[in-house]
Amino acid sequence: KALPAEHLSFQKLGENAYISAPPLSYLVTTPGGIRIFFGGDTSISANHQLFGRLYKPHVAVLGVGGVEIHGQSFTELYPDEAALVAKWLGVKVALPIHYRFDEGATFVKELKRQAPRVEPALLKAGESYRFSQNDGGVRRSAGRK
Repeated sequence: KALPAEHLSFQKLGENAYISAPPLSYLVTTPGGIRIFFGGDTSISANHQLFGRLYKPHVAVLGVGGVEIHGQSFTELYPDEAALVAKWLGVKVALPIHYRFDEGATFVKELKRQAPRVEPALLKAGESYRFSQNDGGVRRSAGRK
């Protein structure tokens, strides 16, 4: 399911930058019934509270921190904001993506502070996680690809 996101999307063509498309987040439901919120590059929004109430996702994949683009730093969702989004969504597990520097570790600290019931899953290169729904909860098993 496509959901609205708050994000500036643009591309550079020659010397000009153009807004390219409306930003989206996605709610993916697996055949086993696990609901995964993929936030992409969204900024924090009150919509996340609504998405939590309506869709009750189990897992959130959140773009945390910033990126460098053409020599400029852009940050859509700071680690403390991402922790709040995970709390608002009501997820059991939150995975940060496309972070740099210490933003992933800062997210884990913020998540423990703001949403202690949400389990952080800070992936290292080559790691994978499998989620399965058991007794109304989500259990995680870690492995290397």
